[in-house]
Amino acid sequence: MQEIEKRSEPRVDVPPIPVYALSDDDIFFYGYAKNISRSGMLIMSYLCCETGMEYTVEFAIPARQRLLGKIFQIEEEIPVTFRSRISWCKNSAIVSEGPNSHGVKFIDMPQDSARHIDDWIDNRLKT
Repeated sequence: MQEIEKRSEPRVDVPPIPVYALSDDDIFFYGYAKNISRSGMLIMSYLCCETGMEYTVEFAIPARQRLLGKIFQIEEEIPVTFRSRISWCKNSAIVSEGPNSHGVKFIDMPQDSARHIDDWIDNRLKT
């Protein structure tokens, strides 16, 4: 039997995007996004997480490639920063086996960041 998708927003796989996060208690962690939607993302990191933890997250959305002459291409990025809450965690049994999975829900996202994420997801779904 196929599992029914519970998300209300389309989620797309992404190349590893570095994500930085800081809690109100000054707990810092660094990880990588594996997929993203307008409402959340999956982050892989070595932080042992707890459901309900809130962080300010920062990452950059790859925007487009710009040609610089005939040889060089520069990928432009759009930085986004906002609050998020860990919805679920899957901690690795042994740290050396791999990173922990964090299901993160975006909260208090500025409209311009939401628009950039929506546009980026739409472009990824078209390709």
